[in-house]
Amino acid sequence: VMFKSLSSQYSAKLITHTQKSLGILPVKKADFVLLFWSAWTSSFTKELIFKAFEATGVWPKNREAVLKRFYYKAPKD
Repeated sequence: VMFKSLSSQYSAKLITHTQKSLGILPVKKADFVLLFWSAWTSSFTKELIFKAFEATGVWPKNREAVLKRFYYKAPKD
């Protein structure tokens, strides 16, 4: 949940940066840090962090959130 959002945010920031530079300027280390930090702060929000914990069943405690992924479902004929 968290890293998918981070990836999407970083891609969007990188595309914007590339478009602003008309694709001429390379992405330097300093550019990377600024782009990554901007993506990090916009994707790691309080709401998304709580959603990630809920999806994994960590909080509120929900063992079924994880275990349901391992249940065998017999194929229907």
